[in-house]
Amino acid sequence: MRAVLVLDSLFAARERALISRLEIGLADEGVRVAHAAPWSESEAQAPGLYSVSVGYVPTGLPFTLPQRARMLAESLQQVWDLPEVVRVEANSGALQPGSEEPSRQEGRLRGPIQIVHALGWSTAGALASSGSSVRMGDHRGATGFMTAREPIAWSMARQLAIELGAGLVLEVCEGRQVARAVSWLERSWGSAGNATDTPPIALVCADEAIDHEVRRRTTVRAGVVVSAPWGVHASSEPHATNANRGQIISILLLASDAERSRLTHVLEGFAKAKATLAERAGAGGSEAPIEPMLFVGGDDKALDHVWRLARRLRVLDLVTLVPDLEALREPALSTDLMIVPGGSGRIRTLVLDAMGAAIPVLTGGDPAVSFLSNDSLVWRVEVPASTAAWSDSIVSAVTDRDRTHKIAESARHWVKGQRQASTHVAAVISAYCALIRAAGSAAGSDAVAAGQQSVGDRP
Repeated sequence: MRAVLVLDSLFAARERALISRLEIGLADEGVRVAHAAPWSESEAQAPGLYSVSVGYVPTGLPFTLPQRARMLAESLQQVWDLPEVVRVEANSGALQPGSEEPSRQEGRLRGPIQIVHALGWSTAGALASSGSSVRMGDHRGATGFMTAREPIAWSMARQLAIELGAGLVLEVCEGRQVARAVSWLERSWGSAGNATDTPPIALVCADEAIDHEVRRRTTVRAGVVVSAPWGVHASSEPHATNANRGQIISILLLASDAERSRLTHVLEGFAKAKATLAERAGAGGSEAPIEPMLFVGGDDKALDHVWRLARRLRVLDLVTLVPDLEALREPALSTDLMIVPGGSGRIRTLVLDAMGAAIPVLTGGDPAVSFLSNDSLVWRVEVPASTAAWSDSIVSAVTDRDRTHKIAESARHWVKGQRQASTHVAAVISAYCALIRAAGSAAGSDAVAAGQQSVGDRP
């Protein structure tokens, strides 16, 4: 079986470890893998041992998408030395997984490449005008499940799947991708399944909260919605932090422009917490004050907002902006505390890496990210829209070492037990198998049978 991972630039840069683990895991099961990224990102990455790399043109006028996808298909044909790629039209007539009419399913996947797997993030702040906030419970106004435009990688992957006659797997890794993913899924398998612009589709959900929301919204069943929580390699022992060595505390803030209102309260809370810690030290006499230093990573708009706000709050000397922070894992995992404002709905392996290294996470919670709403795994701010709440929580997190240590250790053991990297790979392979079965493809069915059997034996 052959699979193409279609990535966008941001995802390719920030989730390299996840991509690498997925490619290795797929190759270990006998899947031949290619990853397609925008030309600039593709050229920057060295060829992998377990995959081939091709580039594509990510942007252009809408009517150029089929041509750009055809160029990508031809590149794949060349690197894999495949027969000439011929555009495969989707079947007419509605298709339903598990249908009793095999003649309507037979040959829906006809190309030499069986799977196109899209992994990408929505553009920060690019909410669709028709999107509306969907709240789960109260969550204090969090809007992690708002509708957004599909990522560039999704659009390219869908068109590529049509060109190749392949099945399309969407990695749903943001709450605001749910509505679009469900719409495409229903179009593929539901009453609108006669559309020629939609290939057979399966969804893999990167978190339990996203999986629950997808299943709540869709009527499509038969295994084409798969829970595939992201995982990492947890440390056997927590790393030593500055909190164990002195009074200078390094704090890492993951910023997103989609969380701008919370981001403002976090920065204002940090400035207030700095003043509070200084006052406490002065009242205590001889004890040196705790000096918090803030390192901020995120998208350009968020970093610009942080810089302007830090200047206004007169804490610019305590703030360091790191644009490529999520790609530079080692410095990021040398901090004492991680702050995730919450509300963007985005799953990040960097947060899981921090939890796996026993770095405490302070967050406002997020309805689309299950582990950011679990009080046994994170230190949660009760009123995230309050400067005072963020200030009090920051002060408590850096002074109440016993509680902080307890939460951090609980998170590390949870990652080791529940969020192993191999679990995600096994679930993705299961999704590939389920999609091929549902689409009634003869090509590749034998190739995945052994892989599916071995998946069931994995831990």
